[in-house]
Amino acid sequence: MDDTHINIDELYEHKKKNDLNRLDIYNKLLIKIHSKIKVASRLRNSDNFCSYIMPEVLIGYPNYNLSDCLVFIVGRLQNDGFLTRYIHPNLLFISWNHWIPSYVRDEYKKKTGIAINCYGEPIHKEKNVVKFDTKESKTMNIKSQSKFVYDDELFSSIKEKL
Repeated sequence: MDDTHINIDELYEHKKKNDLNRLDIYNKLLIKIHSKIKVASRLRNSDNFCSYIMPEVLIGYPNYNLSDCLVFIVGRLQNDGFLTRYIHPNLLFISWNHWIPSYVRDEYKKKTGIAINCYGEPIHKEKNVVKFDTKESKTMNIKSQSKFVYDDELFSSIKEKL
């Protein structure tokens, strides 16, 4: 092999390895948070929240950037539908009190006939579609009178009112 050339992809191998290790650490923390959420949901009937203290150091793992990890974990929890708040320096508050379970939504639909989403908002099957009533005769008049925006019928009705 010729030593005068360098493969740029080889330069990124170390960065790729570090990024994959970092994601592995973040996902392990996310799994711990998920298990804490499940335990909290089984323990308390009325409280639909839990808190998690983010560790500054994980034993057996290399140091990680706490702020990057928080951004990753908060984003993933919010994508799952949780309300999350970060309280400085390392506390996460996680709530699912706003969520309406599917069995409640189904019962609501049976009683009222209105389907609601997981946030309690009504689901409209028909989207608001704007329909225009187009008549060829009016279109022809507008095209024939390119100087005026309004047709003759409108002008005559205005004259009658005066």
